[in-house]
Amino acid sequence: AVFTVASTAVAFLLGMATALALGSLGRGRAAMQTALISPWAVAPVIASVVWMLLLDERFGLINAAVLGTGLASSPVPFLSAPDWALLSVTLVAIWKEYPFFTVMMAAALQSVPRELYEAARLDGAGPVALFRYVTWPLVRPVAVVAIFLATMSAFRNVETIMVMTGGGPA
Repeated sequence: AVFTVASTAVAFLLGMATALALGSLGRGRAAMQTALISPWAVAPVIASVVWMLLLDERFGLINAAVLGTGLASSPVPFLSAPDWALLSVTLVAIWKEYPFFTVMMAAALQSVPRELYEAARLDGAGPVALFRYVTWPLVRPVAVVAIFLATMSAFRNVETIMVMTGGGPA
């Protein structure tokens, strides 16, 4: 439950923020979208193996960076200690799933009529009011469906956990 709720909620927030940021980009938007959705295109088992190797306690690049910068004096057991393993697997799931939310929310944001923003600005609405009263009510149906689909996907996300931790620790 912690894995499902945390990975879905954080991936949604990150995807929504990314979609909003992409909406304000002019040039280079297509290239940025392609780069941002690339984690979604990687097969779950391949991504899990790559992250497992990056997080390995003995020869992983992330542990080498943590030790090299002095953030830790001994290797961090990213995949062998229960708390670290849950955090690591959840972060990998977030990395893998947030592009789904980015695509869904970017599509929903494109359907919001620009005239509504212009009218709200004329009425004195700032960025927060624009989001709260114009953007969110119009993209909420897409967000609800996307969150539902991602939650179901997180419940079925066995491959990431099994590949990275072998079903453990503990």
